[in-house]
Parts: sequence; structure tokens; C-alpha cells
Amino acid sequence: MNSDFDSLRGRWQDSGKRAEAALAFDAAALRAALAARSTRAFRWHSRFLLAGIGVGAGAIALLGAFLWQHLGDWRYALMSAALLALVGAEFVVDLRQFLALRSLDLGAPLLSVRTTVEALRARRATMAKWIALTSLLLWWPALLVAFKALTGVDALRFVPARVVWVNLALGLAAIPLGLWLSSWL
Repeated sequence: MNSDFDSLRGRWQDSGKRAEAALAFDAAALRAALAARSTRAFRWHSRFLLAGIGVGAGAIALLGAFLWQHLGDWRYALMSAALLALVGAEFVVDLRQFLALRSLDLGAPLLSVRTTVEALRARRATMAKWIALTSLLLWWPALLVAFKALTGVDALRFVPARVVWVNLALGLAAIPLGLWLSSWL
């Protein structure tokens, strides 16, 4: 009986060794595969950022030209300057993120890579928050400026002044309210 038990134990151990060999993984190969996936993802994201930088540069040029042409009309100059400030800030965030990702070494210690990526994520989240906070304020100027730039028609003539002032008041009031709400959340 003891020999049957020893035989059974031997087969069990052999089975365990075969299972361990089958389940064993090559840590270096796994690390290389993960690094390749990360590199591919960062490369794709960098291309996306580059496209955004190009669109942002075009928007800055168009808004700058519009602002220059409308310096005599304070209403359109003010609206386009506010839009130019927001688009310019988004352009700077995109450019800084693109440059940071281009210089990111994925072979560096994990804590260093994670710190860099987390700082980029926080900067992007801050920009998204400000876009959301100013969207109520700037949707009307964006519409009016785009309409005037595309058609040459001053749509502000057809809009009652109280609509513009109410939109301005609500948009300005929404910013501190949104800041309070985001800090509370």
C-alpha cells in the first residue's frame, strides 16, 4: 500500500511539474510585448495630438485674422478674443503634451513614467474643466463669430440685446458655480 501511495505521489508531482512548465511564462517576453503595446498606443495618441495641434493652429490663425479685421467693432473683437484665448490655451496644452510624450522613455522606471503620464492627464483634465466651465459663456459668441466669418452677415443685429446680456450673465454666473460644484465632487 505504501508503494502505491509513493507511486501516486510521484505521478502527482510529475503532473504538477508538467503543469508548471506549461504555465510558466517568459517575463522578458511579456515585458517586451507590453512595451510594444504601450509604444504603439503612445504613438497613436501622439498622432492624434499632432492632428489637434494642426487644427488648433488653423483655428488660432483664423480667429486672429477675424480679430484683426474686427478691431473697430468692440463686440466682435471681444467675442473673438475670448474664443482665441480658449483655443490658444487648448493649443498650448496639446503642444506640451505632444512634446512630453515624444520625450517619454517607456524603459524608464515605472514610477517616473507614471508620474509623467499622471501630470499630463491632470493638465488635460484641467483644460477639459475650463472648456466645460466656459461653454455656457462662449457658445453664443462662437456661433455669432462663425456666422459672421462664414457669411459676412452681422447676426448680432437680429438678436435682441437682452438675449446677449442674459447669456453673458448666466455664463459668468455658471463659472463660479461650476468651480464650486467641481470642488465639491
